Amino acid sequence: MGLTALAPGDPVRLGAYRLAGRLGAGGQGVVYEAYDAEGGRAAIKVLHGDVAADPRLRTRFMKEAEAARRVASFCTARILAVDFDAPRPYIVSEFVAGPDLRGAVREAGPYAGDALHRLAIALATALTAIHRAGVVHRDVKPENVLLGPDGPRVIDFGVARTGEMPPTTTGIVTGTPTYMAPEVFVGQRAGAPADVFAWGGVLLFAATGKDPFQAETLGGVMHRVLTVDPDLGDVAEPLRSLMAAALAKEATGRPTAHELLTGLLGGAAVTAGPPAVRETGAAGGPAPATSAAEDGGAGGEGTEDGVAADLVAGARAARGVLPAGSGAPALGVVAEEAFAGLPPEAQADAPGVLLRMIGDDSIQSIDYRPEDEPVIARFADAGLLVREGATVVPAGAALSRAWPRLREWLAAERDGLPVHRRLAEAARVWEERGRLPGDLYQGASLREALHWAATERRYLGMNRRERQFLDMASAVERRRQRGRRLVTAGMAVLLVFSLGVTAIALRQRQTLAGQAEDLGRQRDESAARAAAARADDLRDSDPGTAMRLSVAAWRIAQVPEARSALQAALAQAKIDVFTDPDATSRASYVLTPDARTLVRAYGGEVRMYDVATHRPVRSLRGVGDRAAVTAASSDGSILQVGERLWDSTTGKAVGPAIPEGARAELEPERRLLSITGPDGLVMRPLDGGGPLVSATGTEPEGTVSPDGRWAAVAGRQGTVEVWDLAAGRRAFSRKIDGPVSLRGERGAPQIAFSPDSATLAVGGDTSIVLLDPAGGKQRGEHFPSTGGGSLGFSPDGRFLAEQADDALYLWKVADRTISAQFPLATFGRARFTADSRTLRYPTDYGSVVSVDISAVTHTDTLNVPKERSGWESAAFAPGGRVLAYANLGVARLWDPTRLAPIGGPLTADAGSAGMFSPDGRTLAIPRRDGSAVTLWDVTTRRSLTTLETGAGPVMALAFSGDGRTLAAGVGGGGGKEIQIWDVRAGRITGTVPRGAIQSLAFRPGGDPVGGRDGGSGGEVISVGAELVALPGGRTVSAPAGVSGPDVQSAAFTPDGRVLALGLADQRVLLWDVERGARLGVLSVKGLQQPLRFSPDGRVLVTAGDGVRLWDTATQREIGALPLAATALDLAFSPDGRVLNAVARDGSVSRLPVEPSMVAESVCARVGSGLSAAEWERLIPGIPYRETCGR
Repeated sequence: MGLTALAPGDPVRLGAYRLAGRLGAGGQGVVYEAYDAEGGRAAIKVLHGDVAADPRLRTRFMKEAEAARRVASFCTARILAVDFDAPRPYIVSEFVAGPDLRGAVREAGPYAGDALHRLAIALATALTAIHRAGVVHRDVKPENVLLGPDGPRVIDFGVARTGEMPPTTTGIVTGTPTYMAPEVFVGQRAGAPADVFAWGGVLLFAATGKDPFQAETLGGVMHRVLTVDPDLGDVAEPLRSLMAAALAKEATGRPTAHELLTGLLGGAAVTAGPPAVRETGAAGGPAPATSAAEDGGAGGEGTEDGVAADLVAGARAARGVLPAGSGAPALGVVAEEAFAGLPPEAQADAPGVLLRMIGDDSIQSIDYRPEDEPVIARFADAGLLVREGATVVPAGAALSRAWPRLREWLAAERDGLPVHRRLAEAARVWEERGRLPGDLYQGASLREALHWAATERRYLGMNRRERQFLDMASAVERRRQRGRRLVTAGMAVLLVFSLGVTAIALRQRQTLAGQAEDLGRQRDESAARAAAARADDLRDSDPGTAMRLSVAAWRIAQVPEARSALQAALAQAKIDVFTDPDATSRASYVLTPDARTLVRAYGGEVRMYDVATHRPVRSLRGVGDRAAVTAASSDGSILQVGERLWDSTTGKAVGPAIPEGARAELEPERRLLSITGPDGLVMRPLDGGGPLVSATGTEPEGTVSPDGRWAAVAGRQGTVEVWDLAAGRRAFSRKIDGPVSLRGERGAPQIAFSPDSATLAVGGDTSIVLLDPAGGKQRGEHFPSTGGGSLGFSPDGRFLAEQADDALYLWKVADRTISAQFPLATFGRARFTADSRTLRYPTDYGSVVSVDISAVTHTDTLNVPKERSGWESAAFAPGGRVLAYANLGVARLWDPTRLAPIGGPLTADAGSAGMFSPDGRTLAIPRRDGSAVTLWDVTTRRSLTTLETGAGPVMALAFSGDGRTLAAGVGGGGGKEIQIWDVRAGRITGTVPRGAIQSLAFRPGGDPVGGRDGGSGGEVISVGAELVALPGGRTVSAPAGVSGPDVQSAAFTPDGRVLALGLADQRVLLWDVERGARLGVLSVKGLQQPLRFSPDGRVLVTAGDGVRLWDTATQREIGALPLAATALDLAFSPDGRVLNAVARDGSVSRLPVEPSMVAESVCARVGSGLSAAEWERLIPGIPYRETCGR
């Protein structure tokens, strides 16, 4: 883990720790290197602000610490401290001084022989201890194995589960795909056998340097995990057999971690087959979480004493697993080495430079001065200082803790540092304002500074500006003393002064007008920032006001904070929160199934509110002082309050009494009542009469189709019955098995009818099936369920909602794919509005949250066949005018505006959608088998020529700026050479040997890079992490610390000055091509292709867990765009005002990017701007203005 500087907005201290810099960042948080008061080194994992606000993820973070604490410290990083109540919760853990396994293999190559065997023992020992503590890790991978000086440590229990935790329901989203066990991909729970499978995969990586089961897409990974037995190469016995057993496809066929350990230590051989003994903690509850490495004794195989003895032996063997080198040195060591490398005169200057920036508990930037260059350059090269334009700032706040020499300097200068800080600031202001005498020290301030400079300094010197400031202040003070004697003589100048009064007054008025304008601008900018911050605070509790306030902030002043707020207003999912004006935790609440009305019962009164308008609808009394509302008909006309049904329009009780503890489902249009209790279910007419359907058993599920014809009942044993109510007979009864599995403790399968009553959805733990209610025949493929939550169709029938414990998943019925996932903080049932644009759900305390899902349900979609394996590919022509889309090997052109195909298919043998030339006239499409690339004329849709690449799969394509040259990265294993083709002639003109290349991009203009074109005079192309001159193939520039396999995508600004590299660790590196310098690094959760710059190069758009905009000058995130599905390709319009997006589900969107268009879209979304009263309350002191028009 390499240390990088703290980013803007990062804290400098957390509790008792000072932060030195970033060790890494991911989707949920950031890991910092930190130091305590004694200089002790630690790693602190901190949640991102948006993640910390999510109760589900915050709870998971707490469980991560709980899981890590239960595991013996010899095999993981010991937890030192936690703070879950902080605004951004964090975990402090022991610092492991060594690389992760992936970095070690990248640096020193794969393991083999005894080194591989010792690594296998170490990891088996760690897994045995983890499982013995009752913990399942669930994300064992090379990045989570740190090679410390005393052996490997398994870290990051962020997705771990202990025996006391309920099983998760998130399916395959938990873990890393290439190290996930087959059972996880088919929806089963990740238990201890999944960790064993990952153990085998990690060792295979260590032995080969390649991730197991690697494929281009998640679908490809799934296929390989489920069907392919990996080649174990030259791995020797007994490790070879143990790895083969660990990688068995069936979980029951894998050994336990302890059996692996005993086999590696020389015990009984282990082969694939049912394990005889399981770890106590993993199967039967937690074992004592003591340090097994310190536990002595001996015992038989499988006993606690025997396990402890094996852990001792394994821990001893683990100490022999040493990484190449000694790991990243501590901050103090780095600083001392940097200081030692300075010449003597620079060493003398170092305290004066560093103490200006670093205090006991604070850091600050200083202006760069050429005389400080030797010190700054040395410490910046060591990563301790960061240059930011004309200023220099410490990379972190921990140097005063970590470096003893600096602590000594601070102790000696502590009393005088405040005096010097005031002097430095006064000297800076004096120089910036033109060295005016009025800005100089005088009197007591001057005497204090002179006293400090003369007698109290030991290490801290003054720079030239500060010396000149004091010299000038002293001189002015002396002149001031003499000047008092010359007052009389000075009166003569008054005559001259009076003659210039008029001219001076005019200049003063002009100056005052300019100052007033500056003050007005500063006031507006400050108000805009405050309004933007307030909008961000309100997004969860009052999303409508937050959107209106965001637009107002932008209208007041177009500062970066206001633009970010505006973008957030466009992308935010919540659009409204209605709360009962008299909300109390003692009241009961129900949201009607049509999502229009919130029903409240408390103190013998029922109130009903229109959720959209926030206005009361009606109320009724006399329902019972303690009665709770538990059910409502779709329109709210019939309510279950206590043990009676009430007609809310008349205020009278209707129908039969409801048995105590039972719940009702009301169908007033069909006059049907369904009552479910502990002993069974009965459906009968609402106005009396015998039961139409009855079922026995514990709490079965029942529902009636919208047209009233069908009634469905599901029992705990997985039996589903459908009754034809019109005919009075049972249509079918069947046991749901096969793709749907059930756990008895969950209850009956979830069931729901489609709006047209033609389909019944049945959901279990692992799958959802659609049935024909007339005969029970399954309709199409099953859905891979996320865990057995309640089901509901959208009113238009195109989507099926599955509500799990903490999230709602929207499945597209047509292709059985998840279109979107929305976090939920509710135990109530989420409901669709009639237009399918909004999802509403009740919270625990009388609120209803409205979530905009129109980006999913009302987005235009290409009419193409889909498959769930995810082989779709798409590419926009420049400007987004034409779209190429490939699915199931069939590639065709589309008009993205009309969503109409342009002619017939180009080919049925496409490996991807390919790449357009810069002028959009030519499309290069690789074959499925990677043996060739075909060039197509976009206008005529005719094949121009076929380039026989022949060397293996085509991993990357790039056209030169003039479209005359095509570069292709070809060859097995990720690309072995770059082929350069003359497009017009259809012939190869050269090759550039390279390995593992995933991205290519020609530099626009083809100009030399800082004069370093290698003497070729030709094109410059980004090949992985290198800039290569063509045709010679010479590397002319490359960012340090980045290798070819790290780079997944690349893009140049249109002027070719900046290169963006998308890295495998979910970061984007911005590289100044001309200067050969890093501009910054962006952390992008779930980063994937593509990267795109706006036509002016000022904005970068990234795709990952959402589509996000970035300011390339400041490296600041502007905000997200409302795209629910995973983006396949993105393209700015020629003017940069709109971003075209095509998603994996075939949806095509035109998303506003230019701020004025974004503001118009937000206004249309929220319906109005701030009222005058809201403005006065939220933005006091700024004159009211219309923000959304009239």
